[in-house]
Amino acid sequence: MLPHEGIEILYSGSGTDFETAYIEMFRKAIVMYPTGLAVWLNDGRKGVVSEQNEHVSDRPILLILEEAGYNLDVPYKVNMAAETTLFIIETDTTLSGT
Repeated sequence: MLPHEGIEILYSGSGTDFETAYIEMFRKAIVMYPTGLAVWLNDGRKGVVSEQNEHVSDRPILLILEEAGYNLDVPYKVNMAAETTLFIIETDTTLSGT
């Protein structure tokens, strides 16, 4: 199970099964999307997590590899901490090797 999947389970039990304050501390201490993980964004682009943003584990820096269904000749980076309308909607551990 990836960290972002586990945190969703914890949040579903927040306040009843788990202390909310502890869930928040745990979320701040882990990397939600490990470096090397393949991801799909809500705008249709595909990429791989290339770096982490300190203290913002759910907003990594991505290397975009595909747009509009086409592989890019020159991939580029997107900092999700600065692009607040972007969301990771799917991950693929089989492609990333994690």
